[in-house]
Amino acid sequence: MRLAETIVVMTFGLLLLCLLAWLGGCGSSTYQPTEDPLFEKASFPVGVGVDSRGRFSDGSRFGALAFHHFGRITPGNALKMDALRPAEDIYDFDEAERFIALCEREGKPVWGHTLVWHLQTPTWLLNFDGTAEDWRVLLSDHIASTAGHFQGRVMAWDVVNEAFEDDGRLRDSLWRSHLGDDYLADAFRWARQADPDAALFYNDYGIPFHPAKLQAVLSMIDDFQTRQPPVPIDGVGLQMHITDTEPSIEAIRHVLSELSARDLQVHFSELDVSMNLNGLHATWTPELAERQGQRFFDIVRVYRELPSHLQAGITVWGIGDGDSWIRYFFNRLDWPLLFDEDYEPKPAFFGFVEGLAD
Repeated sequence: MRLAETIVVMTFGLLLLCLLAWLGGCGSSTYQPTEDPLFEKASFPVGVGVDSRGRFSDGSRFGALAFHHFGRITPGNALKMDALRPAEDIYDFDEAERFIALCEREGKPVWGHTLVWHLQTPTWLLNFDGTAEDWRVLLSDHIASTAGHFQGRVMAWDVVNEAFEDDGRLRDSLWRSHLGDDYLADAFRWARQADPDAALFYNDYGIPFHPAKLQAVLSMIDDFQTRQPPVPIDGVGLQMHITDTEPSIEAIRHVLSELSARDLQVHFSELDVSMNLNGLHATWTPELAERQGQRFFDIVRVYRELPSHLQAGITVWGIGDGDSWIRYFFNRLDWPLLFDEDYEPKPAFFGFVEGLAD
């Protein structure tokens, strides 16, 4: 084949490949949401929790919606211990750095999740054989290294996550078993030392559902605030993994009242609304959509009852229904988020928006 013919064939082939790629979805990189940004309608911060891998950084609708509608971003996994410490003496910040750098380029603050948790720990930790002092050094170093590495780049930390059982007992985690009950207070002190300017939060699920858990959290806070010097804690994250009926708005209002009385900020940290808790629904219906939209409206409304200086914000736990942790964790069909599988806004989105209106 002559050179000129070869060039023509190659050029045609490249054009064909580009056309096929565009038809296959490459054009999604230019996607622009048509609705006004959600977070700009709110008087308090509105954020979203996302996984740092895959679609978040590839210019798809997933990433476009995250940056368009939400004012800050929480990494779902990139700052957890198993992602950061492949070995006892090795820290790998690469994935977290990519996540935070992307948020910084987009002008979005990052909420850190989480420094201390009993789950998603690295395998080597389960086999760690050391004294109580060795465990203390290990955890203090992890907090100092992680929060210190991102000092000034992470606005707040979920310092301790899910330390209490539903009945109010302190969870018998590996941290408690090796360090005793006071590991919680130590974790907050170490976090403050590592980043004096970051807000420090305790984060847990089911607090409005379980009075005993609420009382345990309040007792911890009272203890922290009355010590001399006080243990540094700025707020509480209420993981709002809820349904369209439970917990009641009155139960949520009671929790907000108790935390407000202690002058603590409140973060609705992981908001999603399950509509198929018992697996009874095989399809998404207009009736379910309407109920869910009303529920998002009610949640936003009750949150707005907080004094403005205690409103740390609401973080929705995911973008589209197809990405929700509920589907893979419980192996259950559900539709808990503001956008559907195609990233189109649902009545839930518009219910949230209406809840923000005066």
